[in-house]
Amino acid sequence: MASPHISSSRRSSAPSHSYRRSSFNGAKQLAGTDLRLVALCSQNPPFLERQLEAAAATMAELGRHGAKSELERLQQGRISALIRSLPVPFVFVDAQATDALINGDARALLKLSPTEAGVEQIASALRHLIQSQGNAALHHQLAADPRATAIFYAHHHGRTYKVDTQWIDDGLVGRIWTFHDITEERRLEEELRVLASTDHLTGALNRRAFQLAFRSELARCRRYGVPLSLIMLDLDHFKRVNDTYGHQAGDAVLKETSSLIRSSLRDSDIFCRFGGEEFALLLPHTGMDEAALLAERLRYAMAETPID
Repeated sequence: MASPHISSSRRSSAPSHSYRRSSFNGAKQLAGTDLRLVALCSQNPPFLERQLEAAAATMAELGRHGAKSELERLQQGRISALIRSLPVPFVFVDAQATDALINGDARALLKLSPTEAGVEQIASALRHLIQSQGNAALHHQLAADPRATAIFYAHHHGRTYKVDTQWIDDGLVGRIWTFHDITEERRLEEELRVLASTDHLTGALNRRAFQLAFRSELARCRRYGVPLSLIMLDLDHFKRVNDTYGHQAGDAVLKETSSLIRSSLRDSDIFCRFGGEEFALLLPHTGMDEAALLAERLRYAMAETPID
C-alpha cells in the first residue's frame, strides 16, 4: 500500500504589512530652562525643523512673559507692603488715573472707608481737601501742569498737615501725596513766639515786641493819615509795696493791674509792660481826646481798686 504524499508549506505568523522607521528626530533646547522640545517625523524634515524652532521660540516667549508677570506681581506686592508700613499718610495715583495705592493713615485722614478704594473716590477726596483750604490756585496749577510739584498746608479735622505732592517717573509713574502732621510743631512754634514776645508775669507784650508793633502802627498812621495815640502808665509807690509786703505781693499788684487795664481795651489796642511797674498802651484809630478819656478812666479805676 503506497504511502500518501503529503505536501506542506510554512507561512509566517507576522502581519502581512510592513512599516518604516522615522526618518527625522528633532530637538530644541528651551531658552533659560533645562527642558528640550522633541519631535519625531517620517517625512519632510525641513518642515519639521522650522515648526520645531517656531514652537520653541513661542514657548520661550510665553515663559518670559510668565516670569515677567510674576516678577511684576511680586514687585507690586512689595510696593504695596512698603506703602502700608510708611509712618505718614501716603497716596499714589498712576499716570493714567486707573490705579491708586493708599495706606491706612491716608484713608483715615481723607475719611475713606475700607470699601472706598477706587481711583475716582481717592481723587475726589484729594480735590475736596484742596478746595476746603480755599486753595483754588493750587487746584488750577495741578490741572494745568500734571507734573508740577507743590507744597501747601492743610488744616483738617483739628490737625495741621504739610502736604507735599509731586510727579514721579521711576518704576512707578504718576503722582504721590505725602501728609506730614505738624500740629505739635506749630503749637511749639506758637509757644516760643509767645514766650519771645510777652511778659511772663502779666501776659502783656514785652518791650521788644511793643517796639516792633509801634513802628508798624506808626507807618500805617503816616501812610493812611489815621490817628494813633500812646498812653504811658506807672504805679505810684510800687517800690514801697515790694519793700513792705515782699515781691510776691508786688507781683500780685502787677497782675491785677494788668487785668484791670486789659478789660478796658479793644482787640485792636496794643498793651505792653514796658518795664518794672510801667505800662504802655498803643491805640490805633484813636484821637487825643479819646485817649485822654481812657487814661483818666484807667487812673480812676486803679485808684479805687483795692488789691488784697
